[in-house]
Amino acid sequence: MDDKQPSSDVVTLNVGGKIFATTLSTLNKMPQSMIGAMFSGEFTAAKDANGHVFIDNDGSAFHVVLNFLRHRQLVVSDVELSQLHPQLLFDAEYYCLPELQSAVQQRMKALADKDKANCGKSVCESIDELRGELTQKMKTLTSAVASPSESAGVETISPNQLKQMHAKLIEAIEEVGDDVAGAIARKRQTSV
Repeated sequence: MDDKQPSSDVVTLNVGGKIFATTLSTLNKMPQSMIGAMFSGEFTAAKDANGHVFIDNDGSAFHVVLNFLRHRQLVVSDVELSQLHPQLLFDAEYYCLPELQSAVQQRMKALADKDKANCGKSVCESIDELRGELTQKMKTLTSAVASPSESAGVETISPNQLKQMHAKLIEAIEEVGDDVAGAIARKRQTSV
């Protein structure tokens, strides 16, 4: 065979304006899928002006679909999966690939669990630090109220003032908790 002539097994696809090259055997690996049906020989595929088989769908995640057909597993980084998972779930349904849908859902759940574990640890550490600070401030205030004569330089505080200060500290802790939760949410959005 002459090296300059393309193999009849090579197929060039135009998926939503993105060009992909693969083999007929890859496209037929899952015959029950829409892609398998398209290339089974029973249907005539639409072609663009350049002779590429045209699939009228968003092509942004199609490389992952092709790799799934090639390897029967999800071959994509966590970062890219986080960005593409909505399109991949749509593509899995569109192309009738329930195995791909399941693989995306399982991997996204694993990533969410990992994020939850990491974020949970950070939040707990922050809360423990705040609890330590609150405890120390409460000890100082309590000693000032209990024995004002022994607490040199510390102003005498009434029990009512102590309750108000305690309420303000609790409010501050809740605000910090909200700030931590907001930071975590923003971090997740920027990494997705």
